[in-house]
Formats: sequence, structure tokens, C-alpha cells
Amino acid sequence: MLCGNCGRDRTEGRCHCVPAEFWKHADVRAAVVRGDVARVVRLLRRRTDLTQEVIATLTGLSQGMVSQLESGKRSLRNAAKRHRALEGLGAPCPVSQQRPPGDLESTAVPKAVDRSLSAR
Repeated sequence: MLCGNCGRDRTEGRCHCVPAEFWKHADVRAAVVRGDVARVVRLLRRRTDLTQEVIATLTGLSQGMVSQLESGKRSLRNAAKRHRALEGLGAPCPVSQQRPPGDLESTAVPKAVDRSLSAR
């Protein structure tokens, strides 16, 4: 997969649009764990030189939505969109490796549980 901003290959991990050091800050990590994209956007804008346009390209959101997230006027409530946005920014685990809610594999009943239920 190629980065939507710089065009670099992202199959081996993150491109360098969002500096790796950014994800090491405790407040950033806490926002990622909560899935708080608005907070991540605000912190990105304060701590990096990324524009709203670049963040929009990376997240798949519109520039207007990025602006509203940054200003606190909106938040992303849709879990799949939050997941995609954080993944697009290259957020570290746990969010980038979790399946978004609604993913069929994540909601499937494990076979061991399924067998014990059907045995009743």
C-alpha cells in the first residue's frame, strides 16, 4: 500500500509523514488507545508541520472534517472511520491492529464456544 501523501510504500510499516517520535508522547498514546481522532489531529497540528490537507489525505477524511476535528466542533463516532483514520496516520498498536467493530471475523463466535452452546 502506498502513502496517500508522499507516495512511499507502507507495506513495511509507516511512511515518514508522521514522525515516529510523535507516537511516543504519553498524551498521544492515550488518545490512540481511546480512539480519539480529534485529539490526535490537534496534537499533530501542534507538534508537526503537517497541514490539514496532508492529514486529510492520510486519514481519508475531507479537509473540512479535519478542520472541524481540530477545532473541537466534531468528533468521529463511527468506529470503522476512527480505525481507518488512525491506521492511515500510522498509529501504533493497539488501534492499528484491532479489527473495527462490524468486521465479521471479530464478531464470529469462536468454534469452541459455538460447540459448547450447541451441545446444550
